[in-house]
Amino acid sequence: QKVTPGPAAAASTALARVPGKEVATDDVSIISAEVFAASTVAAARRAYAVATPYTHGVVAPLCSDARLRAVQLEMRENLTATFKETDLFKVLQTGDLVTIDQVDPTIAPKIPELLRLRAAIYSPRFRAMVQEMTGCAPLTDRVDCSANVYPRSGHLLCHDDVIGTRCISYIIYLTDPDEGWREEDGGALEL
Repeated sequence: QKVTPGPAAAASTALARVPGKEVATDDVSIISAEVFAASTVAAARRAYAVATPYTHGVVAPLCSDARLRAVQLEMRENLTATFKETDLFKVLQTGDLVTIDQVDPTIAPKIPELLRLRAAIYSPRFRAMVQEMTGCAPLTDRVDCSANVYPRSGHLLCHDDVIGTRCISYIIYLTDPDEGWREEDGGALEL
């Protein structure tokens, strides 16, 4: 199964709850340090500027393999996804990951790495890096975040992702790290 946390997210508070401690939303320790290096951001900005058929960028490596494995395991073992189908998509989708720990405080101790990743993506430092990479206007902390599982015959059709004031959309692919993705598996991102 392909797990894709979809368009992402802003915390309404300055802290994310992680078992045993509060993690400030400016804690980006889960993100690979090289992502923030000036040379990496400059190279990403150049690639973004010439990307076709639509401007897009890749932030890689986002996290270490071990951290992403932990996020994936936490999601598989602790989150529930509901079948959803419209004319645009057919997926299994979790509830809102922006407020998951506020809606159900008992979940926080079970998903510490997911909460760290969410906090890092919401962080002013990460948003500033995305702004520098894309040249977009300053990003607010208003972000949407959910996880999607695309089972066999699941899909998300081409769409423009223009929703309200959305400026940037992102996808983090969490495919099975022990079974390398192959083109014949389907699920490729088409721009």
